Parts: sequence; C-alpha cells; structure tokens
Amino acid sequence: MKKIFYTIVFLIVLFCYWRYFTSHHWKKEAETLLKTDHIELAVVTRYDYLPLHYNGDAYAVACKSQATSDFKKVEWQAIDEGWNHVPSKAYPTLSKDRVEYKATDLVEKMRHDYLVFEDKILVGLLEDRVIVSFDLCKEFKRWEVSALALKESSSNLESAQFSNVSADAKGNLHFQVQIENRKFQIQTQDFGKSWISSEIDFKP
Repeated sequence: MKKIFYTIVFLIVLFCYWRYFTSHHWKKEAETLLKTDHIELAVVTRYDYLPLHYNGDAYAVACKSQATSDFKKVEWQAIDEGWNHVPSKAYPTLSKDRVEYKATDLVEKMRHDYLVFEDKILVGLLEDRVIVSFDLCKEFKRWEVSALALKESSSNLESAQFSNVSADAKGNLHFQVQIENRKFQIQTQDFGKSWISSEIDFKP
C-alpha cells in the first residue's frame, strides 16, 4: 500500500510541477485572413503560460502554401505543421484588465496589413517595415524605415504610412513611404536582396 501511496504522491507532484512550473502554450482559435488559389493567411490565437513571466493571450499570423508543406509545427506559437510564421503588427488587447485576443477581431484589424499580387506574392505593411515573399511564403525579405537613417524619433518612424504598393513575379516591389513631412520611393528589383530609396517631392 505504501508503494502505491508514494507512487500516487509522486505523480501528483510531477503533474503539479509540469502544470505550474513549466511553460505551456494552448491554441485557442484560427481564423482565415485571406485566401487565394496559391496561399492562405490565417490569424492564430493562443494562451501562453510562462511561470513568473507572463500569463495571457498572444497571437501569430501564419501562411500556408505548397511551398510550406514540409514546415514543422511551431509549438510555442501554436502554428500547425505545413504553415510558416509571418511577421505582423503588435495590436493592443481587448481588455484593460487582462491580455485577451479574439481571432475574428484581429482579422478585421489586419484587413489592410497584407496585400497579394499575382495571386501568390505576399506583401505586409507593418509599423516600421515592409515584408515580402515572392516564393509562396517560404521566405520573407524585409525593408525597414531605419534604413533611411532619418533623425526623426522612433515613435514617428513607427507611424510610417505606406502607399502605391506594387509587386510582380520578376522580383520587383515598389512602394512609397511617408514619415512626417517627407516622402520616399522604395524599390527592389532582385527579390528583396537589395533596396533602392529616393526622396520625392511632397507637399502635405
């Protein structure tokens, strides 16, 4: 009897240690953000339990295509096998009292964050950077506002406004970015390996 008792106690202690002193991530919801014949973009919410650090909701954006079919599952982001993580904006939570996210609400907020060209080129317009994938979400290239080496404060750089975006399968991406009273033309002609920037006349 004692052996059984000690075994039960040991299992209870082991379970409590696993439950309360190790990190856990539970997937909550997944909602499609956009879908074409070649790619699908989704918002995934999860609950993070990180002992002595953070307890609450979090989210990630993920993309699925034929090119990501062999990608492994990412446990800590609750991203399933066959999907690739996509950089996204950081949105505030729904509640002031706790960290809570709903996938449907995030989808509505992100409607204009991502653009698709030629049914398979994904472009993301984030706070202070632009990301692009020319290969069905297998790999992402990025351009950051900091590359302009401006003297504006970081808060102004993060409120950059992007417009006139275009991309094609030949590796071209063009867009304009406005930072306070200045505007720039940005482009890549080699699938994001290098970037060209030039300031353009602008009257606010």
